[in-house]
Amino acid sequence: MTDHSFIPHPGSFRDPAGFLFSRNGHLFRQINRVYEQHYQHLMRSGLYRELIDRKWLIPHAEVEDTPPPDPATASRIIQPEPVTFLSYPYEWCFGQLKAAALLSLRIQLLAMDHGMSLKDCTGFNVQFRGPEPVFIDTLSFETRVSGEPWHAYRQACQHFLAPLALMSYCDPVFGRLLGLHADGIPLSQAARSLPRRTWLRSGLALHIHLHARAERWSAHQAPGGIRKVSERGVRALVDQLAASVASLPSPRAEGYWSRYDPRESYDQDSVAAKTALVDGFLREIRPQTVWDLGAGQGQFASLAARLGAQVLAIDGEHQAVERSFLTARQAGLSIQPVWMDLARPSPGQGWDGQEQVSLVHRGPADCVMALALLHHLAIGNGVPLELIAGWLARLARTLIVELVDVGDRQVDSMLARRRTSLPYGKGPFEDAFLSRFQLIRKAQVGTTDRTLYLMRSMDP
Repeated sequence: MTDHSFIPHPGSFRDPAGFLFSRNGHLFRQINRVYEQHYQHLMRSGLYRELIDRKWLIPHAEVEDTPPPDPATASRIIQPEPVTFLSYPYEWCFGQLKAAALLSLRIQLLAMDHGMSLKDCTGFNVQFRGPEPVFIDTLSFETRVSGEPWHAYRQACQHFLAPLALMSYCDPVFGRLLGLHADGIPLSQAARSLPRRTWLRSGLALHIHLHARAERWSAHQAPGGIRKVSERGVRALVDQLAASVASLPSPRAEGYWSRYDPRESYDQDSVAAKTALVDGFLREIRPQTVWDLGAGQGQFASLAARLGAQVLAIDGEHQAVERSFLTARQAGLSIQPVWMDLARPSPGQGWDGQEQVSLVHRGPADCVMALALLHHLAIGNGVPLELIAGWLARLARTLIVELVDVGDRQVDSMLARRRTSLPYGKGPFEDAFLSRFQLIRKAQVGTTDRTLYLMRSMDP
């Protein structure tokens, strides 16, 4: 008899080996009987222990007191360590996708040392703890059959190498295609889009161009048996693929916000005043999770991380996110960058719009910082202040928001470029926001026309 008191995870229904579910606010995974032998090999071979020691895999605990949702198929229940914030490959900068790819390929090589293999090699099996990738799908490991090829090879090329090559040689925006192609970017599309000079890169020529040709050729051939491949051959293939990924150069495109210096909008005293105000607000509320919206290169995200918060740094410009990621990695800060256009935040996607959840449904955060963002949404993108306030009230338990008022050079310039007038300024701002938030305190930023507000959401 099936137990209906659990909540199935909407993005965990495709794998016959098991599925995620929640009960009483806690996340569990049912392992089905068809996967039991593979699971025992994972645990007894030493692979699981080595993955955990290297921090490459999310750890889990086996639980006895949680009844399985589907006893007819269940073998056991495990409880994985929760991930603070879910992000998806189409929200990652080049460096993040590259880190996820190299982690997955290193895991495949380590799995082979223990007689196992990854049956899946997709970015959706990876999440980030701060700036570091971690594998989350315990059921992706299967016992390796001698002589068989690596069945996830094509997936690795489509989910990792193809988008990375396109981001590197063409434009970072190609990474967004991972939100349109659930099975990864088709190799034929990648081969057509890449410049001809990539034929001179042996890894790209083999794993993308020739691979795409082989797929076209095999589509017209009668099905045949699987050609046997030695373990040495599989290792060489994975090594070559990892080397191809590692050698891809970062995109060269530069954007305004990746070069932005706060001193362009503030004098030195005002920069110090804003930093002190944000620091004081954060110390007052002591949030465990902080989302920095419009984070740029992560200056204020770093401030929150150094105070002990787990920080999400969201920005719509790729190079700013890339620099934020590299800085957080080098400094060892608990900052997870996300590449997202905040005027068009990620919606729910996948089957029934629920496999990958929208930004709003990944919250709320203890604190959201919206510093020098409001005028870009309200004036630059024409989003009414009432809608912005409602959106932020759903994202944040507490809010640190900066109003750049009329009279500021940048705001006046943006207003002058609009053909139609719109309500903007301190009066309209406070009318909109104080209907959704309780004001805790506010302060002027130095001698500027900018004000910082600390507010508490009144949304249930």
